[in-house]
Amino acid sequence: MGKYNRHAVAVLGAPALLGILFAAPALATDSEGKDCAATSLTDLTGVVAETRIAGQKPGVAKLTGAGLRVKTPDAGSKVHAYFDIEPVKAKKVDGLKFKLIKNESVTVLAPSYQLGIDLNGNGAWDASTDAIAVWEAYQNGHNPPLAEEPVEYDAWEVGAAKYWFTKPIPGLAPGAGTQATPVPFGDFATAQPDLKILFFGLNQGSGNAGADTTWINVRFKAGKDCTLYKWKKPEPTESPTASPTVTPTTTPTVEPTETASPSTTPTPTESSSPSASPSPSDATVTSSPESGGGSSLPVTGVKLAGLVLGAATLLGLGMFLVVVARRRRTV
Repeated sequence: MGKYNRHAVAVLGAPALLGILFAAPALATDSEGKDCAATSLTDLTGVVAETRIAGQKPGVAKLTGAGLRVKTPDAGSKVHAYFDIEPVKAKKVDGLKFKLIKNESVTVLAPSYQLGIDLNGNGAWDASTDAIAVWEAYQNGHNPPLAEEPVEYDAWEVGAAKYWFTKPIPGLAPGAGTQATPVPFGDFATAQPDLKILFFGLNQGSGNAGADTTWINVRFKAGKDCTLYKWKKPEPTESPTASPTVTPTTTPTVEPTETASPSTTPTPTESSSPSASPSPSDATVTSSPESGGGSSLPVTGVKLAGLVLGAATLLGLGMFLVVVARRRRTV
């Protein structure tokens, strides 16, 4: 139902009427009923900050975690947020609320709830011929809100909430509906049931020097159609965390130890014939432990050793016989 409105509408702000305190009627308990889905406003769409007095500071609007923080430092400072809706007849309106936090305890007045009235009936806003309906807290008996406490205002009160209009409304009593003599919304809807509402919103200033509020939400309801906007600072977008640059440690290069390749199995040519038994001359004889030898001798070496040993034995025997013969001669 709701559409953002970018009109820069000239609307009189709440007068700085200090000290006007009335017994406060019960405030609405919750502006977020089950019949009204909320739309989050994460930017300043529809918000206009300006000044009405040359040389004075303009109003300031900034999104925070709690909502839209609005400051009007000077008398001419002004901030408003208006939102277009599908045109709806005044007699169907049945729910107008907003919630805020007051950030200071100096000023008395709260922001005003406002409606754009299509007086000329052409279905489009025309500042020169159409009117703004203005609801103000002090005119409806509300004490100024305590600082830093969320407060919700009911700007409907079943048609009893009082409004004044920036232009005369046909059908109202003479002088009724001015800022000095606001009238219940029900009286306006009875006098002009088919006049249509074009937009709704909130306004702070001019005339609210020093005011500092945080707007949490604003609601408009007409029968089954309900629009609820909540101001909310957008969640920060998480950017991928850059991984710390790690300089790789130089790993010493280790030359691989040469590993003996397994013997390649010979490919048989046609069929392998069994190996021929080695001849005695080719056989290898390993010395037994008893021999104390550490090497192996082929059979040919054994034969040669035997011949040498035999020769030595014969030589020794011959020398022995010679010695024995000499001894006999000597004797």
